[in-house]
Amino acid sequence: MASNNKNNNYNPVNIPADNNNNNARNNNSDFVEVHVNKMILGIRTFLNPQYGNTTPEEEAAAVIKVSAATKKYTELKIKILQDSPRDAEKLSKILQAKQKEYQKAQDSEDIERLVTEVDVLEYLLFLVNRGRSVAAGEEIQQ
Repeated sequence: MASNNKNNNYNPVNIPADNNNNNARNNNSDFVEVHVNKMILGIRTFLNPQYGNTTPEEEAAAVIKVSAATKKYTELKIKILQDSPRDAEKLSKILQAKQKEYQKAQDSEDIERLVTEVDVLEYLLFLVNRGRSVAAGEEIQQ
């Protein structure tokens, strides 16, 4: 999609656009996206070990079928991974709101959904913060 803006670099906060900062932001974004994509691929492979190598007809005829609950849970995880912001402040605010919602929830389906959302958002926040460290050149300890 073409942008009418003169500055094509995405800058969600008003930080001066110098090359070092843009490189760090790009490295952070790449780090997060690589890990998110690996996680999504892992989820899809878990659901179907032949993911990408089967036709819809072959999937429908599979001998071992994934339960509706498992499918719903994994689809929710994928949706959250794909749709969540990649900014630590935004993720923190969303995470806090979901945690408050979880504390007030009483319906079991809401609780299950919120546990999944909080879990995935915590994982994304970790990735964003780790990516920021990697982009800044800090050494990763294993």
